[in-house]
Amino acid sequence: MSDLYISSCSTDKPASHPTCYFAVDTSRWDSDSQLHSLEFVVTKSQRDALWNNIIPGRIDEWNFPFSKTYYRDTTYYSGNTLKLSPIAGTNLANIRDEIKIVVKGYREELWGKPADKYYIKLSGYEYEPL
Repeated sequence: MSDLYISSCSTDKPASHPTCYFAVDTSRWDSDSQLHSLEFVVTKSQRDALWNNIIPGRIDEWNFPFSKTYYRDTTYYSGNTLKLSPIAGTNLANIRDEIKIVVKGYREELWGKPADKYYIKLSGYEYEPL
């Protein structure tokens, strides 16, 4: 059962934006300070939608003395920012809130027999406006 919406577009209407908004079943979501690491399985079309809407590593780090570090998408058109929204009524929604991340790392491997799905490992820093 899907427990997380991943969106790379600024909408809350998945039916009208299927190329950048889809649901996944997460197998892992860890966070350490501002770094989030996720693992999930997707279909080829979902993998293509995700890959076409991110540029891993395009991050700028802004450090302020006596404050936290802020991370920015350096594509200048939000081409590396994802919105992660736990689906209401799932266990994930009970322990996580909706956030935006700037993608730092991306890794994929073929998954299943036949290998028609992808196991994605995604990491990124929490995006917060200044």
